[in-house]
Amino acid sequence: MKFLKRLVIFLFFIPIVTSAQKNELMLSLSAGISSPLGDFTSTEYVIDDDGNINNSGQFAKLGGAFDFSLDYRLGYYLGFAGRIMGGTNGVDTKAYSDALNSILKDNSNLEATVASKGWGNVGFLAGAYFVIPSNQFYFDLRIMAGYIDLFSPSIRYYITDTETEEEALYVSEKYSAGGFAYDLGIGVKYMFSSNKFISLNGDYIGAKVQKSNIKTINPISKEDEFVDMDVNYQNITVTLGIGYIF
Repeated sequence: MKFLKRLVIFLFFIPIVTSAQKNELMLSLSAGISSPLGDFTSTEYVIDDDGNINNSGQFAKLGGAFDFSLDYRLGYYLGFAGRIMGGTNGVDTKAYSDALNSILKDNSNLEATVASKGWGNVGFLAGAYFVIPSNQFYFDLRIMAGYIDLFSPSIRYYITDTETEEEALYVSEKYSAGGFAYDLGIGVKYMFSSNKFISLNGDYIGAKVQKSNIKTINPISKEDEFVDMDVNYQNITVTLGIGYIF
């Protein structure tokens, strides 16, 4: 991680020493899909001796992504890039329900079902921009770093007594934490007029989000409680957008 941070800082300052042969400001809006990776999408878990779920992942699924991007060419091939991004990832509620039912299996009268709106994120990144212009196309590479805020899913727990058919609903409120993030992206822009383009981008976003004693509400007692967030966030986004060159 230290090496990656130093690389991002080094690449960020490369455009400063580049002679300005071709100055262009490119702004674009994009939307697409967000595909989780690694621990973020893992559904692996174990039940400890106290009957709690110890999961190695966050049960994340495919979601949506959007961003507002700024690319500025200081030289013919180099420049700066900035990105304001956001998105969501669903929750594998079936896998999470199975995990809860593993805890409840000693009391066969109870059964759990989970519903959730999923994870959310918003981030701000900036860094170096590398571009190869070719007729109506721009092929580019972005290496950026910044900050991401990650929102835990709001979860609705339906606990049913299978004998009496009585059902109880508990709602776990969302909470959030932020941390350092980095973005490695590639893209292509197609100029369909002298100053307008369509863009297709692929980005890998990584972050380690850790925070202790986050205030939230216990879904059962409805009293304040404090939780920890420790998420190894990894996501690939593929977005299609439209932009303008100044």
